[in-house]
Amino acid sequence: MVTVLGDDLDATALAARVGVSARHLARLFLDQLGQTPAQFVRTARAEAAAQPHPGHELGRAHELPPRTRTTARP
Repeated sequence: MVTVLGDDLDATALAARVGVSARHLARLFLDQLGQTPAQFVRTARAEAAAQPHPGHELGRAHELPPRTRTTARP
């Protein structure tokens, strides 16, 4: 599921993908993961957003030298 985080991932859509009712899917998530499908998707999206993108300058920000401020901001 993590590879499709940009798709429609509401409980009804997820349930349809796996062939169960939305309520049954919610029960499975709560039983197995301790969270609702919405909580799982929200957490997975936040974790994916926090990962650096390969080859992207911001993904290597920790490798850049610190900036020095030469002028004061108003």
